[in-house]
Amino acid sequence: FFFSSRRRHTRCREVSWARRCVQETGAWSGDNQYIAFVDMHEAHNLYVMDVESGEITFKNQLGAPEVFDISWNKGKEKNHFATCGIRNIKFWDIISKTSKLGTGAMGKTFFFVTFGVAGYCYAVGHDGKVYLFQNGDLKNCIQAHTGFIH
Repeated sequence: FFFSSRRRHTRCREVSWARRCVQETGAWSGDNQYIAFVDMHEAHNLYVMDVESGEITFKNQLGAPEVFDISWNKGKEKNHFATCGIRNIKFWDIISKTSKLGTGAMGKTFFFVTFGVAGYCYAVGHDGKVYLFQNGDLKNCIQAHTGFIH
């Protein structure tokens, strides 16, 4: 499996489970055990692959909203990651195979998401605000600048 960068690259490869072009959105887990990525299918399928075995350990059909970014938790919850995109931010647990919509920021579009080492999630909204989430719940938001981010 080849994945060169988090952004602006698309790579195609025939794999045992499907032939898909991988969208430029993807992220390696902090321990490099997993890679999470979204394919370019209109259903925006989300995959988590075990890098060593090459097996897909998690798959979810996201539906219509495009995913702009993926980031793994760098805190204690190493099996958690977040996706963000048009009108949503979701928090995922690959062990329980569950997701949770970010509460307190419904309907917001997020372009970037990252985790700090303490496990807090930071998301950049299209409205110029930086949103701070803890366990999927909005804790704070600051106006970083005025105007639309693109």
